[in-house]
Amino acid sequence: MTAGQICSATSRLLVQRSVAPQLLQALEQAARGLRVGDPLEEDTQMGAVISEDAMRRIQSEVTRAQADGATLLCGGAAPPDELHSASSDRAALGGGYYVRPTILSDVPLGSAAWKEEIFGPVLCVRTFESEDEGIALANDSPYGLGHAIMSADEARSERVAERLEAGTVWINSNQALWPQTPFGGWKASGFGKEWGEAGMHEYLRHKTITRTRAPGYSWAYFA
Repeated sequence: MTAGQICSATSRLLVQRSVAPQLLQALEQAARGLRVGDPLEEDTQMGAVISEDAMRRIQSEVTRAQADGATLLCGGAAPPDELHSASSDRAALGGGYYVRPTILSDVPLGSAAWKEEIFGPVLCVRTFESEDEGIALANDSPYGLGHAIMSADEARSERVAERLEAGTVWINSNQALWPQTPFGGWKASGFGKEWGEAGMHEYLRHKTITRTRAPGYSWAYFA
């Protein structure tokens, strides 16, 4: 089992309308099949969120998104009898703060769930028709840390990647990061870089010492 935390999460999904029904059905099935429960169990796939406040905030964001017009396909709070554990003591797990993998479809553009990061296991989905529409929707955000493109059309993937406003764009992969390449966001997604040559510059201090002894040079020019 591995455990960790990541600052980059592709929590908004844009799907071409022609394939949306099939993809959403597969996503919902996969989300419902994830084992949520005791993080110390080898075959647990998702543990608890960090606190009761976090759990309540996530639930509140999901409820607000539904009030905005989004459709809840699956997810929400996980009652103790649904939690995964090899032991029979599921009541003990009920003391944790568990949220099931949640999928919201048809999330309105004005909804906070679409515009802001929920910081929970929630995926927000919208559909698009044309390539230009999809790119416009992806770029319509104050943030730009990472985008992922999934397509069998290699030329289209490269074309779209060039137009996406983000520090990192993955093609037919997601969250693949390498120490050799810089990682960091555009727009309001932080500042500076880590990793790669650009990341090394974050650890440097620059100093300029200037001496002016050129013949005929005078500070009077700046008077």
